[in-house]
Amino acid sequence: MPVDMTDPLQKPSRTCLLCQHNEKLDYKNTQLLSQFISPYTGRMYGRHVTGLCLHMQR
Repeated sequence: MPVDMTDPLQKPSRTCLLCQHNEKLDYKNTQLLSQFISPYTGRMYGRHVTGLCLHMQR
């Protein structure tokens, strides 16, 4: 008799860090935004680095 179990090779779905904690993005919250910006170049990290969803990244 087959056993019902999840696929062990399937990667777990990644959830956005800000959506997970129900955080609102605001330009006045510089401490939060500074986590996603490079201190050397001032450029924002990509989605693959930050782990944000498309809506939050834009």
